[in-house]
Amino acid sequence: MSNKTIFTLESRENFYLEVMKENFKLSDKQMYEAIQQAFNHFIENLHSKKRIEYKDLRNALTPNINKKEIALVFDSSKVKSAWYGYEVFDKVIPIFDKKTKHSILSGDLIIDQNFHY
Repeated sequence: MSNKTIFTLESRENFYLEVMKENFKLSDKQMYEAIQQAFNHFIENLHSKKRIEYKDLRNALTPNINKKEIALVFDSSKVKSAWYGYEVFDKVIPIFDKKTKHSILSGDLIIDQNFHY
């Protein structure tokens, strides 16, 4: 199994890596090997399901000051499903040009109406 370059790894909010290392008392080398193994499975899945080559996603996954960024904010109370993320992405993703590559980050913005500065 050859090691390939990982262009991005979300480790700030990825508790899986931290819990795995602590729970199984893994060394740094063992963690590296576990990450490489998971990454290789990911690459295989991308290729087998959609014929996507991970190396072709580099420009979407690495920082670049020339990237155009946009924040889209949606009111989840206006969506009838509890799976509102799916409903939103089902409408937004088809708008993108299929010949381009994008990195989409999602999350919830929770505003406490009772909070005062």
